[in-house]
Amino acid sequence: MARGAVIDRNPSLVPVALKNPAQVAVAQPATPLQDVGGDVNYQGVHIAIVGAERDGTITELRPVMAGFRTGERFKLRAVSTFGGLLVIENINPRGERRRIYPTDPGAVVVLQPGADTLIPLGKDELFEFARYTGEEQLVISLRDPRAIGDAASKQKVYRQDEEYGSHFVQEVSKGTYPAITESIRQQHDN
Repeated sequence: MARGAVIDRNPSLVPVALKNPAQVAVAQPATPLQDVGGDVNYQGVHIAIVGAERDGTITELRPVMAGFRTGERFKLRAVSTFGGLLVIENINPRGERRRIYPTDPGAVVVLQPGADTLIPLGKDELFEFARYTGEEQLVISLRDPRAIGDAASKQKVYRQDEEYGSHFVQEVSKGTYPAITESIRQQHDN
């Protein structure tokens, strides 16, 4: 269910996937969460791998650290605290990097804050990776449309894995906006 997410033209014309994304750490943030007059110092996203049957029936939710299995069909669940632009790339075992969703290079998935979104957006659309042996990566990039140049937070991204998905938070200060990238890895043996 898309619930407010759409595929649209990238309004900033700046690539969403960053060449040098902020480091992701599986740790607790050093600075506590603060809300000063409605301005919070962290923004984040919840991402889960959603296993699915061939007909699209959802079978399970799991954290990104669990990865995906060769030949498995799945969607990604995203719930963001901010309105964001999302793209997904693949790095196959031969090291070839290409954008896989949305496939139009000028388009992005536009997420609404707080909206529960399954990606790919189409009810009958699923991801499946089964072509090559070796390490496969799914690179998920989400950034606030205002996170351009110096306005993109350079702070470390903190990840916490739960049974039902993974939480990512990034510290932001006045005038900076979140830019979160995570790579899900899988080793294909056959």
